[in-house]
Amino acid sequence: MIVFFKIYGDISIYKINLLSL
Repeated sequence: MIVFFKIYGDISIYKINLLSL
């Protein structure tokens, strides 16, 4: 469950980085 949350957080950060472009 913790690993899933970590992966979800990484995806969220990746999306934010794309939006900031």
